[in-house]
Amino acid sequence: MVLTTIKCPRCESTNMGKHGASAVGKTCYICRNAGCGKTFQDDYAYRGYEPRTRSDIYFLTVNGSGVRATARSLGVSKDTVISTLRSFEPS
Repeated sequence: MVLTTIKCPRCESTNMGKHGASAVGKTCYICRNAGCGKTFQDDYAYRGYEPRTRSDIYFLTVNGSGVRATARSLGVSKDTVISTLRSFEPS
């Protein structure tokens, strides 16, 4: 058995606790660092839910990649790319 250290995606702390499970059975964690309290999963069932995917979509778009090309390279649907890009638009 291999032990892996789980870090909070927000504050990089390793002070974690279990926080139930997702609908598909993946373990959820909560950061116990003072003032953080971020809940997250270590392993996501769909790539579009990963926190890094949002920044990857923005990076590829700024560098000239189209919606379909971005969706193909990241392994998400084009609707995910479009909704993420719309969330960057000013209101």
